[in-house]
Amino acid sequence: MTKKDLFRIIIKLFGLYVLMSALVVLSQAVITLIYAYQYESENVRFSLALLLLLSLISYLFLFKSDSIIHLLKLEKGFDTDQGTLNNFSQNSIIQLGLIIISCYFILLNVPILLTNLFYIFKDSVQKTGLSSLIDVMNPALGNYYDLTISGLQIAMGVIILMNKTKLASRIENMNKPVS
Repeated sequence: MTKKDLFRIIIKLFGLYVLMSALVVLSQAVITLIYAYQYESENVRFSLALLLLLSLISYLFLFKSDSIIHLLKLEKGFDTDQGTLNNFSQNSIIQLGLIIISCYFILLNVPILLTNLFYIFKDSVQKTGLSSLIDVMNPALGNYYDLTISGLQIAMGVIILMNKTKLASRIENMNKPVS
């Protein structure tokens, strides 16, 4: 594996992370439209502009990684052309990156999901007794918006984790030059 290949993989993994962030922004914009009591055009415009920017960055990182490497001159200044990760294949490095990204989404959102489920359950089942003590400790009741967003992000992380080999092979195929 050459140094250029290593930089190409790192840029594509970062592009994949930006794409996942764009999907999160898209899901937040849709949920905002569903749960908003009033149509807030500024929030929707901001979300759509951010979605467009993240999609553009993701496209550049995923499909134009060689241009970025050439523009930033990343492959120059090394003694040898060979990389140090000879024991790993390109596919296994991409799979490792996908595992890290998906675990990040899952681990970040499980506490949010469980907290909101607890408060929604508590609010719908019991109105007296220990609930006043719990309300003093944390006055925030369940939030369906956060519940939906965290549920979608956990589902996205699980889908990435389950399909990491297929995704890794598609990302690896994007790396091959078209003849």
